Amino acid sequence: MRHPRDVGAAEGEAFLNMLANERRKAPSTHNQALNALLIAI
Repeated sequence: MRHPRDVGAAEGEAFLNMLANERRKAPSTHNQALNALLIAI
């Protein structure tokens, strides 16, 4: 695991895509993860 500050844009996008596509999480989970990444920057 890495701190979100150390994750590049491509890796962040890949993580969010994985949540949505592979794990089929709800949009609210996707939004929460996105907000967590944005706050940590």
